[in-house]
Amino acid sequence: MKKIITILLAVFVLLACSNTSNSISDGADVVFKGSKTSFTKNDLFNCLKGLNYGDIIISDLVNKIAIKENLNMDDYNKEAEELMDLYKQMYGMEDFSAYGGDEQFKKQLITDAIINDKAIEYTKNNIDQYVQEDNPFKGQVAYFDNEESAKALIEAVSKGSTFDMAALENGYEYSAQETIYTNDTLSLPDEVVEYLRNCDAGMSPVIMSSTNSTDENGKEVLTPVYYVLNVVSNNYNDFLDEYAELKASNVETGDILKNMFEKYNIEFYDQDTINILENTYPGVFK
Repeated sequence: MKKIITILLAVFVLLACSNTSNSISDGADVVFKGSKTSFTKNDLFNCLKGLNYGDIIISDLVNKIAIKENLNMDDYNKEAEELMDLYKQMYGMEDFSAYGGDEQFKKQLITDAIINDKAIEYTKNNIDQYVQEDNPFKGQVAYFDNEESAKALIEAVSKGSTFDMAALENGYEYSAQETIYTNDTLSLPDEVVEYLRNCDAGMSPVIMSSTNSTDENGKEVLTPVYYVLNVVSNNYNDFLDEYAELKASNVETGDILKNMFEKYNIEFYDQDTINILENTYPGVFK
């Protein structure tokens, strides 16, 4: 079975296919024979035209590229096997026959992990663009509708309380755990952004801002909001790996695959295959 799959992948990826006749250059070559019939490469190619074989092609290509780049496949295999054991425990599964078998499922997990690492690499290569859009910083944030609570938080921290505990005790309803903040995760007012541009690590003073709202009569009013920050760092280089991983989750898989294909001059000639891959991974051929 593995031999047949390998042959099929070679047919799809390595041989040039006609867009009109759905044939391949040596399609008449016999792949295997039965007692009364034989199958050529062309037969196999057309047999799979009706199947969604996009994931199989991508999985095979990504794994081959990883080997070519001398990535640590032992680590990827180990991580995939640990994930499979976890899935079996969580969902009471004996095997992954419903997903093409254990080996195919593991291969897909490895593919996903490689693409994720490539997304992180892509993010780091374009980090200046992301930083300009995000104004990222690592730290903690709490905000209140009254200045007293904000001041009480600062005082509690000065006396030894943790930021998140002090925020909770003073009525903050959200998580104040240390994390990386970006414009995507928390829309900060101009006053806070300006403070972050030039601040040092540590606790901020109370920073007052305001939001627009309407009163019971429908009249627009300004509602004050009081921010307190505990800044661990506003220099993205101090938390580059975490930041890149955070941003990588928003990178389209199609963009990552496109970069990989261009790097190794991988081209597809069959329009049906191109359509399937474009539908599965938007942007891969843009």
